[in-house]
Amino acid sequence: MSSITSVIVLGLYAGRKLGEINSYLCRNGHNDIKEINCCQCGGEKCMRPGILMGGFNYLNYGNFVKFLKSLDWGSEAQLLILEEHDERFRLINLSTNKISAFRYIM
Repeated sequence: MSSITSVIVLGLYAGRKLGEINSYLCRNGHNDIKEINCCQCGGEKCMRPGILMGGFNYLNYGNFVKFLKSLDWGSEAQLLILEEHDERFRLINLSTNKISAFRYIM
């Protein structure tokens, strides 16, 4: 049996946190999150934000969010998270910056 949590971290400097995040995941019995090559996503240009992605079995969601919020992101960073029985991703702001690098479209 499994309980899969899909995780996407977006931030201008997200790749700089890869080592810290993977150390946390390793300490908690998980494999690494991966950085997506933003120049191979399609379109004419490289995407600007760093993108980290992974699927994790039995991830302690609350502790993971607390850990991510404790990091100094250097600019706005966001987490998209989808747990096993969710129908849509949840969006969680990870940084406390007042100016967002991301625009919200309703």
